[in-house]
Amino acid sequence: MFMRKPYFSLAFIFLSITFCSRDNINREYIYTEPQQINDGLEVSTLDSAGIDKELISYMADNIKSFRYVAIHSVLILRNNKLVFEEYFNGYNKNSFNNVYSVTKSFCSALTGIAIDKQYIKSVNDPIKTYLTDYNDVDWTKKDKITLYHLLTMSSGLEWDEDTAPYGTAANSHTKMSQSSEQVRYVLQRPLISEPGSRFTYNSGGVVVLGKIISNSIDMELDTFATRYLFKPLGINEHKWYIYPSGIYLTSGDLQLKSRDMAKFGLLYLNHGNWKGKQLISEDWIAQSTKNHISPSYETYYGYLFWKQPFLLLNGQRIEAYAAEGFGGQIIFILPTYNMVVVFTSGIDWYEEKRLYQPFEMLQQFILPAIE
Repeated sequence: MFMRKPYFSLAFIFLSITFCSRDNINREYIYTEPQQINDGLEVSTLDSAGIDKELISYMADNIKSFRYVAIHSVLILRNNKLVFEEYFNGYNKNSFNNVYSVTKSFCSALTGIAIDKQYIKSVNDPIKTYLTDYNDVDWTKKDKITLYHLLTMSSGLEWDEDTAPYGTAANSHTKMSQSSEQVRYVLQRPLISEPGSRFTYNSGGVVVLGKIISNSIDMELDTFATRYLFKPLGINEHKWYIYPSGIYLTSGDLQLKSRDMAKFGLLYLNHGNWKGKQLISEDWIAQSTKNHISPSYETYYGYLFWKQPFLLLNGQRIEAYAAEGFGGQIIFILPTYNMVVVFTSGIDWYEEKRLYQPFEMLQQFILPAIE
């Protein structure tokens, strides 16, 4: 159900691009300005944003001609305005998307808000400090694990979401979900490396992080998220999965509309500020989007955000960071161009190669359109 990050290399993204002859694509798409509705987003046009309308229209024709499959939506925002918004394959602006592991980045935001409001003291606090209801767990050496280690997926706990498919008994996430108490299952994993020493993709650690927030605040987690994040952003509808144990699945399965995903991207692009109000401290945004640990070559991880450069045709490298979820759910934030790009998709589990589609469209069409 949840995403482990495909470790894209910069060279693979660039070399995998296949530049298609425009003569082979049916030219059906006609660009229209996004609709202005009362949801907090301002709209404008591609021309006003300095984006090549022809190239973006060609991208839409590629989607409509099924060169890119299972795309549900593509939104482009530049200079804080929505300039491109299209839905495909029966989806529309009112459709909910299961954003899968994009949820992790929302959990990161909630951690920052909890620290800003002094419910949590610091990312350097041992997690044991906030998990006194788990004192029966063997904390030998695990008492060194801090919130920082959960945010950077470097806790050192034994975990495998990579080698075994989700839904199988060998997959750690599946075993956690099937357990009677998810946080306890994670905390009982043996410590196999020094906390902070290496990256291991671990959704369970983010579930623990959600429990830490829950234990720290004086309200329900969803009430906290709604009051301090969703409602101020004008996100009026969302769906969040809760395990039968009562624990929030803060690592995946949050359901949002595409426009609301875009608002979250704008919040980070603007250093935590939304329409003049500082919802998350600027310092937290800066810390969240630093290179804290490297999962693989040319790929870095912040506080539950992925960081990776893109290579333009002129050889220039553009730094970007993203909230990413399985099946092609991505919020790209590109500070260089004051831009946010949202993709939602419905890629099946066995179509791993097609998970590259949003990266390819960003690389081949969207970035060249603003050069």
